[in-house]
Amino acid sequence: MIIQLLLLIFNLYGILCIPQQLHMAQGQDPSSMIISWISKSKSESGLVYGLELSKLDLVPFDTTVTQYNFKYPGMQDYTSGFIFHANLTNLNPNTKYFFKCGDIESKYTVSSEFKTLPLTNNNPNYNLNFPLVFGVIGDIGQTPDSINTLAHLYKDKLVQMILHAGDLSYANCNQTEWDTTSNIKLDIS
Repeated sequence: MIIQLLLLIFNLYGILCIPQQLHMAQGQDPSSMIISWISKSKSESGLVYGLELSKLDLVPFDTTVTQYNFKYPGMQDYTSGFIFHANLTNLNPNTKYFFKCGDIESKYTVSSEFKTLPLTNNNPNYNLNFPLVFGVIGDIGQTPDSINTLAHLYKDKLVQMILHAGDLSYANCNQTEWDTTSNIKLDIS
């Protein structure tokens, strides 16, 4: 009985610590990237990154954590998970980076990668022949068609950045719908 209880507690701990709603956003310039995620645990979550998945030895200098409450007449009160934003700076342009976020000391993490943008024309080494390919989506919702559209973008290796033009979800003040929408988009964020 005690072993079963410990396993239950351990599994609940894992569910609470696995990061959700992973999102990557371009920073101010090609040398920065913002990684965001949500965790049910504020103290057990962090991020490490590096140039090799097997050697994640860099830690972001600037990480913020927020949480919010939402109350709307006729809707259930909602408290978000802890929302982490890690600002990675001084990145090399046009370089692939790997990262892991969540409870870094355990198996309750999410690993992913991103490639920084090429140098901008403010830099003397700017390469005018380097194309930047955008995937553009909007009015995406939460249907099987939404998932197919996102999967199509994710498979296109030419797409370097995705611009989401709006109408992220039709949540209609139901905050848990925002959570599921963000998790659906996890593969392309």
